Amino acid sequence: MTGQPKSLQLGTLLTHVFHHQTHHRGQITTLLSQLGVDFGETDMAWMPDVN
Repeated sequence: MTGQPKSLQLGTLLTHVFHHQTHHRGQITTLLSQLGVDFGETDMAWMPDVN
C-alpha cells in the first residue's frame, strides 16, 4: 500500500466489499463454533420466516 488514492470501477469495488464481509462472517462463525456456540442457520434458504 502506498497511501495514494486509487480509482476502481464500481463493480470491482462492490465485489470486493461483498467478499470481504463474507470472509469476516466466516471467521466469526468458525470462532463461535469452536467455542461451542450454536449460532443458528446461516443459509437464507433454510432460515425461518424467509420467503
